[in-house]
Amino acid sequence: MSESESSPSMKPAWLNANLFGAVILFGSFIISIWIVMVQTGTLDRFTGREERVVRFLHWQLEPGFREALDKVIAEYNALPHVREAGYRVQQVAISEKFYSQFLNTHLISGTAPDLSTMGKASLASQVDQFYEPLAAIVDEPNHYNTEETVPDHLLAEIRRALIEGPWRDTFADGLQSGYNDQLKNYYAIPVSNWGSIRLYYNRGYMKQAKAIVLEALESEVRPAWLEARLIPPGGTTDDGWLPDTPELREWLRSDRSVDTLGRLLLVSDAVWELARRQNLPFLVPISGSSYTRDLFADRYAPTFHHGLVSEFDLDHDSNISALETFGAWSADKWRFEDEEVRAYFKTLREIATHFPRGFLGLDREQANRRFIMQNAAMLLTGGWDASGIFKLAREQADPFEVGVALLPVPGPGERFHGFANQPPSEAGQTLGVPMALYKLSSMKDEAIDFLRYLTSYKGNQMFVDHSGWLPATIGVEPTREMRPFMPETAGIIGSLHLRFLGGNVATVYRGQLYLYIGGDITYEEFVANVEAAMGDRRMGVNRLWAEQFQRDRQVDRNTQMTLSTQAIRYLSGIDPDAEERYFQILQRSLTLSNGLNNRMMWHRFFPGEPEPEF
Repeated sequence: MSESESSPSMKPAWLNANLFGAVILFGSFIISIWIVMVQTGTLDRFTGREERVVRFLHWQLEPGFREALDKVIAEYNALPHVREAGYRVQQVAISEKFYSQFLNTHLISGTAPDLSTMGKASLASQVDQFYEPLAAIVDEPNHYNTEETVPDHLLAEIRRALIEGPWRDTFADGLQSGYNDQLKNYYAIPVSNWGSIRLYYNRGYMKQAKAIVLEALESEVRPAWLEARLIPPGGTTDDGWLPDTPELREWLRSDRSVDTLGRLLLVSDAVWELARRQNLPFLVPISGSSYTRDLFADRYAPTFHHGLVSEFDLDHDSNISALETFGAWSADKWRFEDEEVRAYFKTLREIATHFPRGFLGLDREQANRRFIMQNAAMLLTGGWDASGIFKLAREQADPFEVGVALLPVPGPGERFHGFANQPPSEAGQTLGVPMALYKLSSMKDEAIDFLRYLTSYKGNQMFVDHSGWLPATIGVEPTREMRPFMPETAGIIGSLHLRFLGGNVATVYRGQLYLYIGGDITYEEFVANVEAAMGDRRMGVNRLWAEQFQRDRQVDRNTQMTLSTQAIRYLSGIDPDAEERYFQILQRSLTLSNGLNNRMMWHRFFPGEPEPEF
């Protein structure tokens, strides 16, 4: 026998690493398909053993949400009338990455779950085709709110609204999050509150960064990073971002969170110095990602733009649309060289210098993980991540305390304070996780009954206590940790800002913005590229006007059909409330008037010019 034949390193011919990997992958795929089929009831339908189950589909995989929902579901399934009726409720949680495809497929095939969260799947926007209108249902009281289940310590008005008022009035936003303005009906029931956007920070790092700044301020020779940030004596805000004042030093000695934009940038600079001193190569000031980038951009836009754009609101709806933004630009009413516009983009770029290298390629989970692993001093995200962040911070081998603050705006004496000194108001914030009832569901009454229980005072308080999310129902108290995420009503209207949406213009704008804040192009290059896209004769803003006109005409046709439906429902006696909805829709129809509003806006921006056609 040859040496090669007797060598112990020889492997059997059938033992191939690629084949073994393929088997593992195929096996995992089969197991995943099996679990999904069991969870969604598909397997039961195939085998003829279908149970009476109300399935509740959502993509909220954050820690706490599913566990709290299981707790409420278990309590509901144990109710005597539910057990006697012989059905149960079951949640189906799908990853956000696959949710849209999953729901779209089942909506088309007619096998969608009884309840599903709206907002991700493209077909879910076709509410009149796939979902049940709920106006008649939400006008009735929630029978789970009774004298026994609603505590006496609540304000008399809140208690009366919970027990006696219509179900829609028991929601913190009056159920606006479930109302479809075009169809004039309610189509979703929110079960929680996303929570406001907040700046999370590592209290330990913040304390050390403040100490470094204070040390540098009191040093005879100040470091270059500090001199570059401070406004020198006798200088102006063109020379720095914030002044050295007694108030700044008093804040540095306190345990208060960052409360101005200048101080945010200052402690961010100090975190870089902290990383250098302690040889922490992975530590960054802000755990940036593509997700974080958009949060900063969205939150600061109203702060910087509101004073500039208020005159562009031609339809007086306290909202600047894309057409109003582009129309004002075309009419030379604002330019990228305006102080407010340039300041906004400069601020985004300055903040981005404190993100990790390559942040544009990182996603939300990676940003959160960096903060949890104490490789970032700060993180900007919403209340939906709070429960998981607080829990994981406590469970680390080296646990740390998390602080929460509002995203700060320029303070007195700081750069841009003259026109950018107010945060956006959160007063109009709507509720989250809006659940819609599938039109073809065979368990409609049972599904609605469960939603009543989940959004009752008792059910929602149970959910809030176990999930760490904010309540959807009035009177329900958030946990202590979640109170900082309650909406702040002070500030300016959050929709008053330039809006770069629609078609090729939006695509170019987003791409160039990311290159600019990432430091790959200058502001002049960014402006030149965006303005070239906006002024393009075939794919620029004029095309957006024409496309919006066509969309308005289609919406008007749909509105006319809805008017006819409401008229028939009222005249036939099927729905006495249809008369009120008829006149609400009629008012909208008169405004749309086959695209008239679009044409009126065009002629106000461009008097005497022909309307664009493509």
